[in-house]
Amino acid sequence: MRRHGVTSSLFLLFLSAAITVGVQGAEPPRRGKLTLKDPGSLRNSGPGSKQIPPPDNLLDPPADAKQSSERVRYVHAVHGDGDRSIGPNDRIWLKYSAWTPDGTTLGTTDGRAHGRRLDVHSLMSGLSALVQRCRVGDKVQAWLPASATAMRNTMALDVPVMIEFEIEHARFAPPSPEPLRMPRRKSKHGVQQSETGLSWLVVERPDDGVSPQGDDMVLADFAVWNRDGVLLDSTVLDGKAANFEIDATVPVFAESFATMVPGERRTLWAPKELAGEFQSIGIHSQGDLIIDVIMIQVMSRPDVPVDVFMAPTQSAESPLGVPYRILADGHGTRHPRKGDRVEIIYAGWTSDGTMFDSSYSHGRAGVFKLGQQTPIGWNDVVFRMVEGEKRRMWIPEALAYAGAEGRPEGNLVFDVELIRILEDDDPGVEVEDGPESRRR
Repeated sequence: MRRHGVTSSLFLLFLSAAITVGVQGAEPPRRGKLTLKDPGSLRNSGPGSKQIPPPDNLLDPPADAKQSSERVRYVHAVHGDGDRSIGPNDRIWLKYSAWTPDGTTLGTTDGRAHGRRLDVHSLMSGLSALVQRCRVGDKVQAWLPASATAMRNTMALDVPVMIEFEIEHARFAPPSPEPLRMPRRKSKHGVQQSETGLSWLVVERPDDGVSPQGDDMVLADFAVWNRDGVLLDSTVLDGKAANFEIDATVPVFAESFATMVPGERRTLWAPKELAGEFQSIGIHSQGDLIIDVIMIQVMSRPDVPVDVFMAPTQSAESPLGVPYRILADGHGTRHPRKGDRVEIIYAGWTSDGTMFDSSYSHGRAGVFKLGQQTPIGWNDVVFRMVEGEKRRMWIPEALAYAGAEGRPEGNLVFDVELIRILEDDDPGVEVEDGPESRRR
C-alpha cells in the first residue's frame, strides 16, 4: 500500500533505525564472535497491519500549540512525573500512533502491552528534538513538517506527519568519560598504551582478584562512544551485562580483559585503526572509539562439586527444607521478592555429577522472574540471598521437577550467584522461565 508516496516500511525506516533482529524474547548472541543491535524496530506496524482513526485536529494544531526550532508544532496533553528530561543518547519505550494528512495510519503501537523500544538519536530529527523536551509519562500531540522527518544521512519524507505519543519508560545513558579525546600527555594522566595502539586509564581497581584465562567467560558492563559523544552501544541501555568469550571476542576487549580483575573499571581509547574490529559486534565507526568498561565477573567452566552426592551435615536449610551452603558473601541487605527480576549465574547437576545446565554453556547470565519458575526449592533459596552472594543448594526431588517429563530427574544441585536485582518497572527486560528452560 502506498499513500502520498510513502510506504509503511519507509515510514518505519524514518521513525527508528532500521536495524532489526529476531523476535523479541529470543536469546541474544554472545559478544564473542557476532551480535546484532536492536534499537527498536517498528516492524509489524503501518498501513498494512492496522488503521487507527485520526484525531479531529489532524490538520489543525490548536492556537496555543508551541513550536520548536524545527518548526514542529506540539501540545503537551499530559505532563508526566519523570524526574529528568530525555537525552539524545537515551533509550525510550514509546506508545504512539502516526498519520499522514489524509488520515492514513503510518504506524501504531495500539494493542501492544508496552511501547516500542527506540534510541532517541535514531528518531526522525523533529521527533528526536521534541522527545528531548519531554520526561517519562508525558503525552504529546505533534505536527511534523516534512522537513523535520529526516534522519542522519537520510532524506526527509515528502509529506508532513501528525503523531500522538506517550513516553512509557526510559533507560538513561551513562555519562561519557572526560575527556572524550585521549590526553596528549598520557603518562601525566596515568594513561597507558600497548603496542597495538590501544590506550587505557584504570579508573578503579580492587586490591585483589584473578584475571580471566583462555576459555573463561567474562561478564561486563560497557559503553562505547565516538569522538562526537554519540553513544553507539551500551549494556546500560540493554538492561543487563554482556558476556564475552575471551578467546573469541574483538581484540580490544580481549586485550583489556586479559589484565583486568572483577570490579575493575577502565576507560579505553581505541584509534580508528582498531575501531573496525567492532563491526563484528554491530558497532560501526569511521573514527576513534571511547569505551568505558567494568568487569563484573569471570565465569570459568564449572567443576562438579565434591559434595554433589549429598549435602554436608553442617548445611543450613531454607524454610521449605532445602539444604544450602554460602560459598561467597554478598553485599547490602536487599533480598529479592516474589515477582522481582534477577540476573543470576548458575550451574545445575543431577546427584550423579552430570551437569544438565549452566550459565557458562549459554554464554551469559540468566534473567528470571522469581516465583514463576520451577523448581520451587530454587526460588526458596534465592529469596534469602543478597546481591553478590553465591550459594550451593541441594534440592530434593519433591521440590525440584518432581518427575515431570523431559526434566532432570531426582535430587538436583545448583550453584547460584545473584548478580543483581533488576528494576521492577522496566518493560525492556527479557525474562526467561527458569534455569532448566534455557537448556538447548
